[in-house]
Amino acid sequence: MAGLTLIQLRSNPFRVLGLPASAGQADIFAAARRMRIYASPAEIPATDWDIPLLGTLARARTDIEQSVSQLSDPITRLEHRQRWFGKLPLPSKVAGAAEPNAFGLDPRVAPHDQDLWRIARLFLADPSMKKRAAAWEEALLAFCASNSDEGYLRWLRKVEKAGNFDKVATKSEVKFVADGAAAMIAEPIAEQARDALDHGQVALAIGHLRMLKALGTNSELIAPFCKGVFDRMEDNVVVRCNQLCEELRRNITWGAGGGVAMKNRHRRICGKADEEVARSITPLLHALLLDELGGSERIRRVSLPAARMLRNLGNGWVRGNNLPHAKKILLRAKALVEGTAYTRQLDADLDNVKQQTPGFFGARGDRSYSQWWLLPIFLVFSLIVLFNANSTDTAVPVSPYSNPQEVRQIQQQLNLNNTDVRPSRNPTLPDLQPRPPGTGSPPSSDPVAQMHQVVNSADTIMRNALNGPAPQSSPRH
Repeated sequence: MAGLTLIQLRSNPFRVLGLPASAGQADIFAAARRMRIYASPAEIPATDWDIPLLGTLARARTDIEQSVSQLSDPITRLEHRQRWFGKLPLPSKVAGAAEPNAFGLDPRVAPHDQDLWRIARLFLADPSMKKRAAAWEEALLAFCASNSDEGYLRWLRKVEKAGNFDKVATKSEVKFVADGAAAMIAEPIAEQARDALDHGQVALAIGHLRMLKALGTNSELIAPFCKGVFDRMEDNVVVRCNQLCEELRRNITWGAGGGVAMKNRHRRICGKADEEVARSITPLLHALLLDELGGSERIRRVSLPAARMLRNLGNGWVRGNNLPHAKKILLRAKALVEGTAYTRQLDADLDNVKQQTPGFFGARGDRSYSQWWLLPIFLVFSLIVLFNANSTDTAVPVSPYSNPQEVRQIQQQLNLNNTDVRPSRNPTLPDLQPRPPGTGSPPSSDPVAQMHQVVNSADTIMRNALNGPAPQSSPRH
């Protein structure tokens, strides 16, 4: 059974002869006789069934004879009835969406013609099925449903009996053709998916595959088309992995040595390879899992080429000095071939990454990763934390740039009697000075309190240096 494509619509025998899908044998022979009398196809007058919107129409002598021959066989005639209209769409509906019964047909056949016209418009707007995936899926599923409708099947049997054909299609043949509607639609979708894979359009191919899966109401008819797409995907994964593996071997310098420029070069190479893996190989591996029958077996067959490619990519990132990313890629490669002899080589690569991974005291054999300069900072920080943990005083140093009212509140809460707040020349800056000797509470023996006194004294010295000595103020009442 030929698939439903725009070419099939254009070259439909009923269109070539200028007839509706309900034409009988007498109509077919009469149309062929009228067209044979013209010496050139250009002289043949146009018919209402040419539907110029579908494109060019071939009416050479061979096209006419071939159309008559195809419509003489019951099965072929039924298939072409499925791909043609029982009645012309109304002129106002040709360019727009077909409304219910826009063809003016018997309700039994109107849904079929409407769905077929919808598919024809989609073919004209998006022949490669790239842009309107949701609309395509909806239209194809609706067409399958209308072809399996019992009312449409009765209409097919009716026109077969009324056509007075030499060979009339039986009820079982009508049922067989109706069941094959899904396969008729699946063929062009599978062809588009394979073509997309050949041109590197992985996302588009996966979209077509999902469309095929959505047609799986009759799995026995759809399964061969799905299998063909899965086979092409599997071959595509192997070819891409081998090509990428060879490119990495050729472009990466595997010997020892290499400065910053060499590392940057390796990073650029591996970055491009990462993009290729994310764009094509990883989606294809996920798509292979959609095969319910042989998905695990397909993954097993492509796992070794994929693991080899990922191993070269991971070691390339080691040469590019990106050890965490290299470890991640090597672990992915190991997961693909877990339980095989190839894991020993990946384990050796992971051990190499582990030896080069920097730690606090540096990596073995590579002094450039040493972090010894952090040790003094760590020790000083530890002593400060220890000193504050052993202190029992909750006092905090008072900044000279704080609000005077807030300073007084903090001093009252912490009972700081060794300082006094005096008005400053600058009202926004408090004047903090230590009390004169012999007044107030005796100096504390606590080291933290002594540190506060030193800080306050330093504040006073800096203020006097900037503003001069603070004026004597009367005691506060």
